[in-house]
This record gives sequence, C-alpha cells and structure tokens, in this order.
Amino acid sequence: MGKEIIKLRLIRHGQTAFNAEGRYMGRTDVELCDDGRQAIRKMYENAQWEDDVPLFSSPMKRCLETAKIIFPDRTPVIFDGLREMDFGIFEGKMYEELQNMKEFTDFVSTSGRIAPPEGESREDFTARVTDAVKKCCESVRAAGRDFGVIVMHGGTIMALMSYLDGGDYYSYLPKNGGGFLLTLDKEFRLLDHEKI
Repeated sequence: MGKEIIKLRLIRHGQTAFNAEGRYMGRTDVELCDDGRQAIRKMYENAQWEDDVPLFSSPMKRCLETAKIIFPDRTPVIFDGLREMDFGIFEGKMYEELQNMKEFTDFVSTSGRIAPPEGESREDFTARVTDAVKKCCESVRAAGRDFGVIVMHGGTIMALMSYLDGGDYYSYLPKNGGGFLLTLDKEFRLLDHEKI
C-alpha cells in the first residue's frame, strides 16, 4: 500500500554553455559545461541519500549527466514528459537576437503565455509536466516509499510549482543544481515546499 504523504526533491540540472550564454534551450539536447559539472560535484559532494531512493529524470543529456554526477551508481527512471519546453523558432537564440522579432515581443509581452512559433504553449507544457510528475509519485508510492528525487529543468520546475502553488511562473526558477523539496498528499495537493 502506498504512503499517504510523500516528499519529492526536485533538482534542476547543472549549468550548460547555453545557460551561461543566456540562450533559449528547450528541446536542444546539450551536455553540461565543465563549470556546470564542477559546480554539481561540489554542491552534492556531501549529500546523503538512501541507496535505493526512487530516482527519476528527464531524458535530456543535461539532466541525465546531472543525475549521474549526484547518483553515480544509479540509473534513473526516465519520463519523456519531464523534457523542457519546446521554444520553437526561439531555440538556441539569445534575447539580443530575438528582441526585434514581432513573435518574440508578443511572447515576452504575455509573459510567455502564448506559444512560440513552432513551439509549445505553456498550458500544454504544464499539463505534460504535471502528468509526468504524477507518474513519478505513483512509482514512489508503488515502491512503498515516501521520498523520491527528480532531476529536471528550470522550466519544468516552474511549470509544476506554478500549477501546485498558484504563484507567478517565473518566481519558481531555481539556480542550476538547486530546486525544491515538496510535500504532497495522495490527491497531488501541495502541503509544503522549501526552495533549496
């Protein structure tokens, strides 16, 4: 029988070259940069985890690499729904390259509520992410556990937290390697959260 209350530790992947340059990086599948790898190693060098803690990840390289650094002897369960948002024609570009494009100024003026051309709407993205995290919760409970770890993206964390907590989407962006500790009930209601 699954636990009524569970805790989820959300971890944003380490820094990539795209992060450092301020580029839109959704479906673009890049690895961590050297600084990002070193920062994750340092951040989690003294972290204590149970040997068999349920571990989940986005399928993207930056998340899988982060998971491998933090949990070197573990293979995470991958959920495709944990992928980052698809930014369409904005992918790989910096603000300076986009600021004169009407589609981009429309996107910014609505705080990202409209979909980028050839990209994903925030509504669809949030639904996808939320469904994937619910599946993670089901897996944690099915294993008879009350704690799990998900390595994911800044956008997926923002989407999930704004859905659960109702606050401003962009206020939930954690630093690379940071995240949240959530307490959730069986109905997927947020009982408590702590930014880490």
